[in-house]
Amino acid sequence: MKSDFEFNIAYLKSDKRYALKELAKNTNELVTSLVPFFTTHFFTLGDISIKELNNKNNFFNKVIVAQLESGLLSKDNKLNLSNQYVMVGKSSNIENIRLFITPINTYSKEYCNIDGFVNYNPSYHRKENYDSIEISIYLSKKVFSQILSHIENSSLISASLCLKNIPGIYKNLRSKNNNQLKVLTNIPEHTMINSYDNDKVKRLGIPSESVICFFIRGEIDNFISANSKGLTVMFIENKLNNRKDNKDISFENKNNVIIKIMIYLLSTLCFLCSFIHIKSN
Repeated sequence: MKSDFEFNIAYLKSDKRYALKELAKNTNELVTSLVPFFTTHFFTLGDISIKELNNKNNFFNKVIVAQLESGLLSKDNKLNLSNQYVMVGKSSNIENIRLFITPINTYSKEYCNIDGFVNYNPSYHRKENYDSIEISIYLSKKVFSQILSHIENSSLISASLCLKNIPGIYKNLRSKNNNQLKVLTNIPEHTMINSYDNDKVKRLGIPSESVICFFIRGEIDNFISANSKGLTVMFIENKLNNRKDNKDISFENKNNVIIKIMIYLLSTLCFLCSFIHIKSN
């Protein structure tokens, strides 16, 4: 299990504030001081696909996979509100961020969880040799099937994911750039930090709020399909589905849609979709 960490990692507690230190490997001189950073993260889903699993249970034999781009796609195809993510102990950006949507049985809890991997830890869906972040959303069979049908009948136009207060996200204490964020995972190199209260160090896990928003061509039955504690799944109609050209468009009733979203998410993610524009096929 070879990895290429560039810095040693140490733990620091001072003035009731928990922090991490990145140290030069040869001299142990301080390179970076990192503090927990709680903010809202936006992602745009791309390359959405359905993966078949080797499982005899028909209920669990499919998973929805999507490549994630940090930020929300604007009308001119530029990503706004984007971040750069880097593993603690390294300096290179994490290029591979993926989403996995998995069905669960009736009695299980719907939730979102985040993991990170450095150069190894292969699994049934991961064979690469580079750093990655994997966001897993576990949904009821009913909601999962709803998403699945929109993908299979090509009525899904685009989708966005919003995560609030992800544990294990840090920023450079001395940097004014809040868009370059460090990530602390549960891999061995990140868990063997020299600390007497190592369990208090924040690592990737469950965000405080997760909202995934699907933009659908045609009519939909439910605006909000799932609303578990900390996890919301939303479906929004594209009222311009009869448009024949391929020009970039926004919602015909964009203001009404945004108002509905803002009212519903006022206490948590009230501006989720105010920056989103979509394209017609």
